[in-house]
Amino acid sequence: MWYLPLIEKNLIPDFLLKKIIKFLNYKKLQSLRANPVQENDHHQKQILDLRKSSLAVETKKVNEQHYEVPYEFFTYALGPHLKYSSAYWENQPLSAEGLRQAEEKMLKLYLERGEFQAGQKVLELGCGWGSLTLFLAKHFPKIKLTALTNSKVQKEFIEKKARSLGIKNIKIIKEDINRFKLKGSFDRIISIEMFEHLRNYENLFKKLNTWLKDQGKLFVHVFCHRKYAYPFEVKDNFDWISKYFFSGGMMPSKDLFLYFASPLKLEKMWLINGNHYAKTGLAWLANVDRNQEGILKLFEKHYKNDAVKNFHFWRLFFLAVHGLFSYDNGNEWMVAHYLFKK
Repeated sequence: MWYLPLIEKNLIPDFLLKKIIKFLNYKKLQSLRANPVQENDHHQKQILDLRKSSLAVETKKVNEQHYEVPYEFFTYALGPHLKYSSAYWENQPLSAEGLRQAEEKMLKLYLERGEFQAGQKVLELGCGWGSLTLFLAKHFPKIKLTALTNSKVQKEFIEKKARSLGIKNIKIIKEDINRFKLKGSFDRIISIEMFEHLRNYENLFKKLNTWLKDQGKLFVHVFCHRKYAYPFEVKDNFDWISKYFFSGGMMPSKDLFLYFASPLKLEKMWLINGNHYAKTGLAWLANVDRNQEGILKLFEKHYKNDAVKNFHFWRLFFLAVHGLFSYDNGNEWMVAHYLFKK
């Protein structure tokens, strides 16, 4: 792609990058609308393909792209809760304190919408850097929480953080979701922006059903498109997010999981305007720019001669998050919450 070498050298200003990103989103949307499978068959082909797929693909590559990056980078880029997913903005300013408040607002929404209570057994699939794991364990000390990650670095980070906070009611398991087996059953299962890394949702929901107690519930947060489901694939030079940041990922439509959820029943669904994620991306970008010196020193140790390149690629990624979710004032790509019950 012609502009990536220029981005590596910081030769394209942000206002122009935003225009490029907006054009690419327009181009993606036009290709989806032009696909008769999407328009006429309501992505039945995608549904059949997903049923034939592995539970997750490219897990090693995704781990390298996001989760084996030095954890210090995320302490620079994210908010104080290290929430690596959309925050919830009300009237908070675009600032470090505003991001902290927006992180907490979304975390509190999870507790409310997931109907968590003291004494429950909880399974979290894909725990990131522990934002929800630690928040949930701290608010409900009598909850027994098991959390799954595919990253050794994340497991060690969360365990260390939990010890420093005196939190003892969590267990972190490092395992590929394709091989993950579990004994026992749970009152609640929760997953924040992990389903987008999965493919065979039919097998997934069957597993989740076996892990839930009678009357148990599943709460899911995903980003999604209002209508179209599509995989992140490298088809041409414009698919740089698929190549560098989201290999094997899936953009679900807001109703995709309803084709696979049986024997679970959808109880509630909430849609959150994409501008919440767009503003989160801008807040991460501001943090990266504010901490540029420290990040470059960190990347020089980790990436050697590619430090500057990786710094500007992460800037581009956060700009792309803003561009995607702000498209059409947040009404095309957005965030969805679901509450399923057994």
